[in-house]
Amino acid sequence: MTGPLDPLRAVLAQRLEELQRARVALELSFRRVGSPEMIDVLSRSEDGLVEIEAFTSRFARLTDVLIQQVLRSVDEAELTPAGSVIDRIHRAEKRGWAVSADHLVRARVLRNRIAHDYDAEGWRLIARSALADTPALLLTAERAYAGGRALVGTT
Repeated sequence: MTGPLDPLRAVLAQRLEELQRARVALELSFRRVGSPEMIDVLSRSEDGLVEIEAFTSRFARLTDVLIQQVLRSVDEAELTPAGSVIDRIHRAEKRGWAVSADHLVRARVLRNRIAHDYDAEGWRLIARSALADTPALLLTAERAYAGGRALVGTT
């Protein structure tokens, strides 16, 4: 028998799979970039710059999928009234998924810089900031995945 929340849970399940794919892709790039020193080394070649760009793009993608898709779908599946991005972030912290609300806000701001800031000199700072914030973002994504799967009813 199907219930009225089943379609919402099905959407959440799809979003969770997107979250997993984005998390795995970011983990791969994070291992390749690895350290601020490696950013400097990679920046000396065209292939290295492509690697750095892939890393920052994957950081932005995971942030988007987590905040804009998964957290929104969780709220919908729980019949929580729609709110702002900051409301979703605070609910993720209350659920124990986010390392901190401040971290997710920083990730969101950094995502916006990655997507919209074309400062030729600022890219190194952006890459280093993404590098520093990646472990907490990956942990938050892992927790959100586990919590979302519990809501969907699968593990």
